[in-house]
Amino acid sequence: MIQNARKWSLLCSVSSRALQAASRQPEPPAPDTPVSIDCLEIAQSKLDRGDRAGAYLELYREMGNEQLLIQAQITTYSGIWGSGALTGNHLAQQEGGTRYNTPLDRFSHEIAQATIEAVRSDLEAGGDGRLDDNQLQTADRQVWRDKNMAELFPGNVQFFDFWNHREGDRSQAIFSRSTWNMLGVGMRWLLNPLPDERNYGYLIGKRPAEYADDPRFQILGGEQDRFLTVIDKETGFVECFFDKQPRISGLPIPQIPNEPIDKDSQEFARRQRLCQQLGANGQSNG
Repeated sequence: MIQNARKWSLLCSVSSRALQAASRQPEPPAPDTPVSIDCLEIAQSKLDRGDRAGAYLELYREMGNEQLLIQAQITTYSGIWGSGALTGNHLAQQEGGTRYNTPLDRFSHEIAQATIEAVRSDLEAGGDGRLDDNQLQTADRQVWRDKNMAELFPGNVQFFDFWNHREGDRSQAIFSRSTWNMLGVGMRWLLNPLPDERNYGYLIGKRPAEYADDPRFQILGGEQDRFLTVIDKETGFVECFFDKQPRISGLPIPQIPNEPIDKDSQEFARRQRLCQQLGANGQSNG
C-alpha cells in the first residue's frame, strides 16, 4: 500500500510539472538559412572529444529541433528520457543476445555521429540540413538496423506518428518488440506493487540536483530557466542535461522531479547496476 501511494504521488507530481512547463513552452525561431558548416564542425569536434551531449546542443542552438534535446538527455542518461534509455537498452541487451555487443557509451557515440552525418548529407544533396524530428529519428533507427536490431530500438516508441516516416520504418517500428516492451514497463510500474527484475519503471535518470554539492561540477540555469545543464569543470563536457519542458512531436510529457536519488534506495542501486551492465559510464567514446 505504501509503495502504491508513493507511485500515485510521484505520478501526480510529474504530471503537474508537465502542465506547468507546457504553458511556458518557447517556440524556436523559424529557420531561414541552411545549417552552417561551422556548426557542423563544432558539433563534430565536441563529439570527437567525447562530449556527445555538447554536440547535440550545438546542433540545437542552430536548428531549434526538439529531437536534439531528447537525444541530449538520452546520451547523458538524464531525466525521463535517460530513464527510458537505460531501461530500453537493458531490455534490448537481454533480448538481443550476441547482436547487442557494443558498450552503450560507444553505441550512443555512433548514434550522435549518425545525426551529424544525416545533416551533412542533406546539405551535400542541396538541402538546408534542417532535418525534422522524423528524419532524425530515422537516422537513429538506422544505426540499430545496421546492427540487425531494428525491432529492439527503444526509440521505436517515438514512431507513433508512423505515417510521417519512410516506408521501411512505419508499422515495423510502432508494432515492434521494443515498443511493447516500453509500454509494458510503464504499465507494470503503475499496476505492480512489488519490484522485480522485469519492473523497470523506476525513474532512475540523472538529475542536476545530484551535482549541487559537488565542486567538480557547475550547474548552468536557474529556477526560471527551461534547461539545467551540468558541466564537468575539468573536461568542459555536459555531464547531465535536464529539460524541464520535455516534448515529443509537439506534445508535453512529464519530467521527473529534480531531486537527488537516495543512495540507499532501490532506484540508485538499479541505476548503478544497469550502467555497469550496459557500459554507460559517462561522456566517453566507450
